[in-house]
Order: sequence, then structure tokens, then C-alpha cells
Amino acid sequence: MSLKIYHANRIETLFAQLAVRLDQAPPGMGPLEGETVLLENPAMGAWVNLQLARLHGVAANIQYPRFSQFFWDLARVVVAEDIPEVTPLNKLEMTWRILAALQDPELMARPELAPVNQYLDRDDAGESLTALKRYQLAARVADLFDQYQVFRPRWIVDGWDRDEPAGTRREWSESWRSAEAWQRAIWRFIRVAGDGAPAPSRKAHRAGIHRALCNRLSGDFDPAILPFRRLSVFGVTALPESDLDVLMGLARHVDVSLYLFNPCEAHWCDIPTARQAIREEAARYRAGEQATGLPPELGNPLLAAQGQQVRDFLELVYRKSDEYQLAAGVEDHQAFTDPDPERDRGLLTAVHQDILELSFRGEIATLTGDEGEPLPLPAGETDGAPSIHFHNAHGPLREVEMLHDQLLDLFDRDPDLNPRDVVVMMPRVAPYVPCIKAVFERGAERGDGRRIDYHIADRTLVEESPVLNGFESLLKLPESRLPLSEVLGLLELPSVQRRFGLQRGDFESIRRWLIDAGVRWGRDAAHRQAETGAAFSEFSWAFGLDRMLSGYAMSADGDTNILGVQPLDDIEGGHAAAFDGFLRFWRRLEHYRELLARDRSPAAWASTLGGMLNDLFEPDDEDRPAFTELRRGLESLARAGESGWFTGTVPLDVVRAAIAPVLRQGSGMRHPFSEGVKFCSLLPMRGVPFKVVYLLGMNMEDYPRRIDRPGFDLMRDDYRAGDRSARIDDRWLFLEALLSARQAFHVSYIGQDMHRNEAREPSVVASELMDYLRDGYATDGFDEEGQLREGRLYTRHPLQPFSPSYFGGRSREDSRRFSLDPASWAIATEQATARGAGQDGEEPGVLRARWNAGVVSTETPAEVDLDDFIAFFTRPAKWFFRRHGVSLGLNQDQVEDEEMLGSGDGLAAWQRGNALLRRINQSPLSPDADQAAEKQRQIDGLVRSLQARGQWPMGSAGQHAAKKLDELGEPYLFFRAQAGPASDVAIRLEVPVAGTATGPVASLRITGTLPLHEAAYRYQSASGLKFKTLLDFYLRTAVLAGSYDGGLTEAWGVFGGAKSAADRRKLNGEYVGLRFDADFLADRRRHIELLSGLANLYLAHAHGGLPFHPELSAELVDLDPDEQRQLVRKKWYESGFGRDDSMRGNLVERAYYGTPEALLEPVFLDTSAAMVEAVNRWAKGGSDE
Repeated sequence: MSLKIYHANRIETLFAQLAVRLDQAPPGMGPLEGETVLLENPAMGAWVNLQLARLHGVAANIQYPRFSQFFWDLARVVVAEDIPEVTPLNKLEMTWRILAALQDPELMARPELAPVNQYLDRDDAGESLTALKRYQLAARVADLFDQYQVFRPRWIVDGWDRDEPAGTRREWSESWRSAEAWQRAIWRFIRVAGDGAPAPSRKAHRAGIHRALCNRLSGDFDPAILPFRRLSVFGVTALPESDLDVLMGLARHVDVSLYLFNPCEAHWCDIPTARQAIREEAARYRAGEQATGLPPELGNPLLAAQGQQVRDFLELVYRKSDEYQLAAGVEDHQAFTDPDPERDRGLLTAVHQDILELSFRGEIATLTGDEGEPLPLPAGETDGAPSIHFHNAHGPLREVEMLHDQLLDLFDRDPDLNPRDVVVMMPRVAPYVPCIKAVFERGAERGDGRRIDYHIADRTLVEESPVLNGFESLLKLPESRLPLSEVLGLLELPSVQRRFGLQRGDFESIRRWLIDAGVRWGRDAAHRQAETGAAFSEFSWAFGLDRMLSGYAMSADGDTNILGVQPLDDIEGGHAAAFDGFLRFWRRLEHYRELLARDRSPAAWASTLGGMLNDLFEPDDEDRPAFTELRRGLESLARAGESGWFTGTVPLDVVRAAIAPVLRQGSGMRHPFSEGVKFCSLLPMRGVPFKVVYLLGMNMEDYPRRIDRPGFDLMRDDYRAGDRSARIDDRWLFLEALLSARQAFHVSYIGQDMHRNEAREPSVVASELMDYLRDGYATDGFDEEGQLREGRLYTRHPLQPFSPSYFGGRSREDSRRFSLDPASWAIATEQATARGAGQDGEEPGVLRARWNAGVVSTETPAEVDLDDFIAFFTRPAKWFFRRHGVSLGLNQDQVEDEEMLGSGDGLAAWQRGNALLRRINQSPLSPDADQAAEKQRQIDGLVRSLQARGQWPMGSAGQHAAKKLDELGEPYLFFRAQAGPASDVAIRLEVPVAGTATGPVASLRITGTLPLHEAAYRYQSASGLKFKTLLDFYLRTAVLAGSYDGGLTEAWGVFGGAKSAADRRKLNGEYVGLRFDADFLADRRRHIELLSGLANLYLAHAHGGLPFHPELSAELVDLDPDEQRQLVRKKWYESGFGRDDSMRGNLVERAYYGTPEALLEPVFLDTSAAMVEAVNRWAKGGSDE
């Protein structure tokens, strides 16, 4: 028997060697005997099986077991049949046994456990948190013990099993020896079952079985007992030393073939990285030794920097083969080939060739004495799409939008390229999932030929299944505040709705009921008191349900108050089934909230959680795989108690930590080679060749991964060939992805901050590739400082997909900055057209382009509703989106999780003031009535009504709100008493339009109605004295005065801001606010002059929107440029702290104005100045003179 090692730099070549080998059956092998092929990952197994099926028409009777399961099954055959099927002392079992050990008083009293006791007692946490801390430590130690069994089996077998130290090296530090001592003590405890549980057998752990298996394989035994005649190991690039020991032992008895992916045909195991070589040279210099210069064997710096994992593995393989001295020797087969010699040689092929030949012509080679110049850019790289390219974007969404366009271009160029030939890999899949769905589904919905089939894999179960996400939130019920959004999130799950018989549309009804009922958080007053110390039921679930139940039982009108709540009368008989389903759901939540708060054994927890799963969810076929995995997790929890590993009780915190690995495990690639572009992390598809490889999210902070290993990890500072290292593995994964690409390799990273446009660095592995290309090839992709610049190698993408730079007419042969999105092209075209309307050759910004969009198309004379005309000036952002039929989804009922605790909320205060104003206006009142008593009666009634509806702030905030209402009520009542009854007057005013911007329109007709109290106009508003409110009053007054022929006596305006005696005096009249007399109102010319100018603005900007913001514009007009810039940035970026003058959280205004720079453009500033000046001049009765 022998060991055969096949080397190849391309996985396709390795497969060809494997296929030939599988075709040649060994002597005595029957036609029905199967083959066994060990692989590094399931996706590679699927790829090999697919290739075999394509080659032979069918691929069957081939096993692709996982390494760990293969070796365990082998041991059961070779060592002893009584070895259990499930590995004893696996990570799950050890976790619970270690938890029992950490609760054993005798063990914890031993002096070597002092560091553990200090850690557990450090924070003086509560009992539940201490239990969680203990479990988390047990899980970390169990993970380390599991790794020791694989990577350091001798520590276990020759050391700890004999109660001897794991290592004998003298240089071990004191902290290492201390950690080793307490870990050894815990290992001994779980080995002898010090907690009274049944002890595992002498060899019943992986390290012991491994030793027994190696001993058995080193002797003589009948290979006929093996379940295979030969063994193939395909495409692996790393294995623990213990696994190689078993393979070498097997090679004594059967043929073992190792098919190794080796990117370099030269011997490269000894080449150092450039950093290592420079560090060694510096050390010689510091030691006073003679400098020897950098060694000539530096070879290829990219391979040296990123290929350490494979380099160490190859060295380990040959060391082990020499160590075992196989009788038949080792057959070495070299199958290196030039990278795709039939295709035009591009930059990607040239890099592959460099690595294959261990060559480099860049800066490092020059330092070693090689005076060669960088290689010229390959001829194949100058034609068509680049084979290597870097993309710099502003965020995940822009990365995916760019990717979609790039793929469309590649498919257009190459008819033989299919979506299944493309893989897109990223360090973390979850942040990209919504972006992928949004962009790729958008292409499918449009039906414009931009559809690209895709498949997202490698997500965790909880990310892939909303049901598991809901189950995870249920595990937090006991400490949850029960916020409305969280409960609605559970009820929104289809599996929950099925369980409680809810039909389509019922959820929206229930959602509206709960919002209207005033539910925010808290089960009842007692729950709220436990959380905040304030015992009131308003805004709680009990309060809201009382309103809903009373509303279902009876109808209520006006201010009906039953036991302190106002019935919610929206629940009618037709909704009885939906209401019943919701009530049953809520009762189940309450039941499990109480049940989950009690400690219990792991087995009891499994039973309780299984019952909760059945009671709250009804899975369908789509949910069933996730439910199956979750039930397996619960079974493992039950097994901890049933097997006697742990006999105590634990709180819910520990159960959550135990269930988390089940929820966070990957869902796997169930169909790795299904049709469509594959999206996954870098692990599942490692080594599998694709025509096009894209890497997204190659950011400095995300890749290589930074995994902190605990300080008590005994392997942390003892790296050996075959050990796991996230940093080393990630470096190789990047290089492996580069070597797996056949036609194109694209790297994308977030190199620009989406908010401030600040530069951000790419991943170090991407930077190493950039440096390699800069130093090795005479490309124009770098500037004089060695930085990437726009061209065939690098693209810096703009913030918006409709940027005009995407449609600048440059050839796709010269630049990768392009877009194939019709919607983006339409927006960019409109902007480009609008730019032609700019004056004096000035280049306008994006908003300037839209504001200069030209004339609204209408017939003469144009007509506009009065309210619409006024909204155009007072609320330009909302008016714009409403005019164009755009809904930003902001008018839906918002789910709020916090009650109104403050009275400073501008919108809520305005609503209260407006409600008081309506109540006063609807009440009969004479001028000689007792206004003080009436005011108090109206305020008290309003407060009771709002409290009963859950719309009144509590505590001191409520007192402050009542005081504000008292201040508002006085002028409201005076106004109501003096005004008398009102009647609506029809408005129909023809306003002549001046200027040429309006084209054929000669006048604008304003129509509507306004209330008149005899011959006086009374305007009331709960808003303060803001320019927007004044503008609304001014325009209504001007339109009424310009159209009414009956002779107005006066126009009064009372505002919510007239709150003190000083303010009232300042506003020219007690309780009045602003007043215009009959002489001013009779000056019709002045009113028409104002309205004519505004009508001109309306017609000129009705399409693109008005470049104006009432409050900001009024403040900007008197400031110098620096002050204007500071004010704009303050309004845009800083919070308003409850005021409504901040634009930071106003999504409508942010969408309308786009950027703060738009508010400083000349068209905005000029329009603001003209508007404010014209309105103020009119209000003061002034003239142009």
C-alpha cells in the first residue's frame, strides 16, 4: 500500500487526476463497492459530484463524509465496536459537565481554582448573572478542551489523563502554568464524574480514541475490515496534525491519495514574507552583525504574505510522510499547468502565472539584487473588461447596485457567461441580504431585461427564518418591558397568525386598535412601577385592553368615560374573530412570561420551551426546517439532564446562552450549485472555481476577522502547523478566491463614508494585492504617490446611482464607472436637461437643477385651490411629494414604544392646543359669560378625555401641559366671545402673472373658501409665532382682502405663542395677537402685488418644487455667508430636542432638499430673500420706496 500525493495549481487539474484514479479500480474491488472521498467542505463535494456526473453521465455510490465523522466511524471499526456512535465528551457534554464542576464546592475550594473563583466573584453580580457567567465560562473552556483533543491530543492522553502537566517546556510563563493547572483540575473532575454523573470510559474521548486508532494502524491488522478499499483526500489546504497521523497510518494498509491544491510549482515552504525578511535584517543590524541584504528567495510577496496556511500544511505533510517511513514510499505527482493558455493573457492570468513560477518583478525583487523592471501590462488586459478591478463605494447598498451593473455588462460582453458562473463572497452576509433583495428583485420586477437570477446562502438560521427570530425574542419575555413594537413583531409572523386563526388583514386592524388604544409598554401598573417606580396604568397593556374590551362591549360617543378609560369604539362585531384571536395570543404571552421566570432543570426547560413552540407557532413547509433544527437544540438541552451530565437547575439566562448556538448556526448551502449568482461568505465555496469572483465588503475593520482568544487559551501563544488561526485562514481565503477566478476578479470595499464622504481604508489583504500590482506591473492605475486612481484598475463610485458621472459618455472599455439602470438614467437625464436652464453659465447643484426645471405645463388661465397654493409656500417639501404622487410611508400610524413623558413635544403640544381650540369654538359662549370658569371647564374636560385615551403626559409633564393650556385658553375664549358666528365666503381671485418664466400663462385663479365673522376675518392657530404660521395667516388675509368686495373691517390673528401679558402687549392688542385694520385691508393693489409675485413663483416651480424653507429662510436672510453655513449645518445635523425646527429627523425635508449644501445654493438663498422681503414689506404696509 502507498501514499500518493498529487500537486496542481488548478482545481480542475486535480479533479482530472481524481477522475482517472477513480476509473482505475484496484485489484479485487467489486463493481458495487463504493468510493470514499474526503473533502474540506460540502460545496466542494457537490462540485466534484457534479463534474463526475458530467464526465460519466452519472455519479453514484461515492461517499463524501466529514473528516471528524469519518475518523470516528473508522475507530469504531478498527479499534472497538463498543465505541459509541456519538462522541463522548463532545463540546455539548463537556459544557454541562464543566458547569457542574464549577458548582462543586470541593473542587472550587482547591487552590489551583483560585483564578476561576476570582473571575466569577469579580463583579458582585446577581444570582442569575453569576449563573450566566458560570455557564459562559463553562462553554469557553469546553470549546478549548474540544480543540485540545484535536490539535494537542498528547496534552490530554500523556498529561491530563495521568494527572500530569500538559507541557514540559521550560519557557512556559507563570500565567500559562496557572491556567494549565486549573484546566487540568476541571478535566480530571469531568473525567471521573465528580458530580456523581456516570463517568465516561477510559478511552471515551476523541484524544484517547485517536491514540488507540494510531496504535492500531501502526500494527498489523486485516485491511479487509475497512469499509473502503482506497481513500482519496481532495482539495484540502489544512488539516490538524492528528488527522494526518491517521491518514499516514492508513497508508500502511490501503492506498491513500492526497490531491493537494498547491498554487506554486517551485519549492516555496521556506520563503519568508517581506516583513519577516526585513525584520530579520533589522535584528542583525541591531545586534551589530554584518548586513547580508534581503535574501534572494523572497519569491512572490503575495504568496508569501497570504499563503502561510498552505505553506505550513505542505511542510507538515512531507514531514509526516518522512516520519512514518511508509514501506511503499511516497509517490509524488506534479500536475502544474499554465493558467488558461488558450485565452488572452490578462492581468489576472499574469498574477496566477507569477504565483505558479514564484516570480515577481517589483520592488522587493529589486531589493534582492534583481534589477529587472516591472512587467508591462498584459496585452489581454487592454481589450475588453479588466480581469482585476477594485471598486470604492459608499456603503453596502451602493456596492450591490454597482455589482448589478457590472454583472449586466459582463453578461452582455460574453454570451457564454451565465449567472451560475459567478460567485459573490463577503465577510458577513447578513448586512447585504436586504440590499441584494432590493436591487436584484427590482431588476426582476421591472421586466426590462435586467433580471439576474440569484441565490443567497450561508446565513444563520435566525437570519433566514423569521420564526426563529420570534422564538429568540420570546426567550426575553420575563425581563421585557413588553413594548408595543416587540409584541406586534411577534404577532406579524404568519406562523403565529395561523396558530390563532387570524386572517389576511386582521393584523393591520389589531395594529391600529392597539395604537389608538394608547398601548406603549408595560403589562400593568405594577409592572410599570417595578420598571420605573411610577405606578400608573396609562399606556400599559392593561389600560389599552380595557379600552378595547369596553369598546367591544358598548358604543361610546364624545367624552364617555368608564372606570377611567374611554371605550375604543373601532372594534365592531365583524372583527370579533380577529379580536378573539388577539386576546388568546396575549393570554399565552402572559402565561409564558410568568412561566419562563422560574429556574428549572435543563430537561424541564426543554419541555417548557417545546410547549411554548407548539402553543404559539403553527409552521408551514417553509418554516419546518428551522423548527426541526430548533427541536434538535431542545433535545440536546434535554439530554444534558437525562444523561446525568448536569443535575441542578438553571435560570433562563443560561438557557438562552445554551440555545444561542443553535439559532446562530449556519443554514448551510442546501443547493450550492443551483441556478443564479451565488451570494455567500468566503468559507462555503472555498477552492471551487468560478469564471467571475466578486468580493464585497473588503473593509479594514471587517477582514481579516479579529477573533479574540481568551487569555487562558493554552494554544494562543503556541502556534503550530495545522492549528486554526482566523487571521491566517482569512488571508489564504482571499488568495484562494483570487486563484479560483478564471476570467475576472473584482474587489469592492466601503472606501467613502456615506454621511461625510471621508476616506476609509480597504482590507489589508486588498491593499497587499494593490501594492503587488503597483510594484509588479507598468499600469497607469496608480499616481505618482502610488495611490490608485480612476481607470481600468480602480473605480471610485459616487454616492448616488443617478450621478451624472455614470452617464458621461465614456466607453466601458476605458472606465467601470457606468450604470445600466434605466431609472437612474432618467433622473440623470432630467438633471442634465435642467442644468441647461441655469443662468450665466453657472453650474448648479442637484437641487438647483431640479428647482430650475422650468414651467409647469398648464392651460391659460391656470387655477389652484387656496389651501394648495398656501401649502406650496408654507410646506414646500410635503407639497412637492404630494403633487407628484410620492408616498414616503410617513403618514401611516407610527408604532411608539414610549409614552408621552414630556410636554415639550412640539407636535403633541400643538395637537393639545388645537383640540382645546376646537372645544372652545364648538361651545356656545356669550361676551358676558364667566370666561375663567368656562376656560377651566373646557381644560378639565379635555384633560380627562386625553387621559382616558392615553394621550396625556403623566406627572410633572402633565402639570406643565395643563399650565400651557391655561395660557392658551384665555385668548381663545376672548376671541370666541368677541367673534360671534361665522359663515364661509367663496373665494375666486384672478391674479395677474408678471415675468416670462410662466410662458403662456397670463394669470392664476385662486379658489376656495374662508370664514368671515360678519365683516371681520378671525384666524386662530395653536402654533407659535413661527414664520410658517405667520405666512399662512398673511396669505389667507391677502387673498381674502384681494377678492372680497363687501368691505372688511379687520383681520385678527391669535397664535399659540401669545402666552404672556408682555407678548400680548407686544402683539398690539390684548388677547388679539396680530391685527390688520380696515384701511390696510382696503388697499387691494398691495395685496394683488404680493400675490402676483407669489403666483409667478408658483408657476415657475410647480414642477421642481419651491427652493424655500419658511423657518430657515427667515433666519438666513440677515446672516453673512459664514453664519448661514453654520446655521444650515446646525439645522441639518443637530437634534432639535423636541422642537420641530430641526431637519435631522425630518425625513420628508431630507428627501426633498437632499443635502445641506442645497440650502446654500444661490437659487435657494435668492428665493428666500425675495420671499421674506416681499411678505414682510406687505405685512408692514411698506412700499418699494
